[in-house]
Amino acid sequence: MEYSLPVFWGFFMLTGIALFILRVKERDAPRPFRVPGYPVVPGIFVLTCGLSAVLQPRRTTAKHALVGLVVLAVGAAVMLFGNRGQTTVSGSKKP
Repeated sequence: MEYSLPVFWGFFMLTGIALFILRVKERDAPRPFRVPGYPVVPGIFVLTCGLSAVLQPRRTTAKHALVGLVVLAVGAAVMLFGNRGQTTVSGSKKP
């Protein structure tokens, strides 16, 4: 848990930020789900996630948080450079 919590809260925060960005960039897009209390509730969510991502390593150890971020970076590098020259979506064949 100590290794993954900063990454976990960081991705939650990015999801909340994406809501604000998409609302600005795609103003006319259909909204099948209305966000309750927008923009106050999502803003509180983003701030809470940011605080949790920053304060969690202080409660445990910063080394553990750094290890979690290194594991994330290695996984991202493998994903980006491991599939060179290959398609990531396989074609579906009907029987």
